[in-house]
Amino acid sequence: MNSVQLLLATRADALRRGDRSVYRECDHQLERLGIYCGPEPFPFPPLNPAALAHVEIASVEMPEQAVPKRKRGRPPKPRCEHNKIPERCLDCQVEDEL
Repeated sequence: MNSVQLLLATRADALRRGDRSVYRECDHQLERLGIYCGPEPFPFPPLNPAALAHVEIASVEMPEQAVPKRKRGRPPKPRCEHNKIPERCLDCQVEDEL
């Protein structure tokens, strides 16, 4: 069984089972191979929102302030007003000499 026959068999099986995602993926793969061309009406009926009315949707309250992630490694060294490490900042060293 080559890949095209496998895709066609999988597509037929997905149609029989009512699996939309596998059916759609087989269509995309067949289009990519150049075997299946042109839009075909989708054989499944569209999803009915009224059928999903009994499904409850859970809502989760977000905390007021998120906890920051803990950074690993060394804490950052203090910075001067020039946003450099004071021992390496040439501007701060010039100000100290004056």
